[in-house]
Amino acid sequence: MKRLLVVAAAVSGVLSAMPEAGAAPGAPTPTVSVSTAVNGQPLPVSSMRGSWSVKQPGRRATLQVSGPVATGTVTTVRSTWISSWRTNRPHGIALDAEVEADFQDVANGSANNCFVLHIDVRTHGHHWQNVGTTGGSHSDQLLFRAGQGIGVGIGFLNRVVVQWRVRVTATFYDTSDETLTETVKVG
Repeated sequence: MKRLLVVAAAVSGVLSAMPEAGAAPGAPTPTVSVSTAVNGQPLPVSSMRGSWSVKQPGRRATLQVSGPVATGTVTTVRSTWISSWRTNRPHGIALDAEVEADFQDVANGSANNCFVLHIDVRTHGHHWQNVGTTGGSHSDQLLFRAGQGIGVGIGFLNRVVVQWRVRVTATFYDTSDETLTETVKVG
């Protein structure tokens, strides 16, 4: 009887240490930093704010950054999202990443704003490898609300276990009201 209780306690301890269904072991919390500078000198705070909404840890998340950009400032947004380790479905979408910028310039003669999307992948025991970089920019939109976006879908022909890293860098130079949205999901 004692032996049965010890085995039951050991099994119970192992089961309670297992992650909950849907949890993503090994997937770090996504990060975002927003900094504003004048003449290259960082300001203590930025008028733009950003945060991640994680729908499924390591599988699906959305970043929203928004706020005004003042004349004479440069605001830089940097984000990183890393997936959990995933076995993809052959011929399916393994990663879907989108970046969208909505803006309204509030002064003519605005400078160029830009964003860059970097997608990296790795397999167990290997380093990150960039599989794609793309981006977009806009300038002097004559005081109307506008937007632009890019999306990338990546799949594999064969079953493979991978981890994804999606990084976005956006730089805002003009006098405008900006909203940057990044959405990532793995299949």
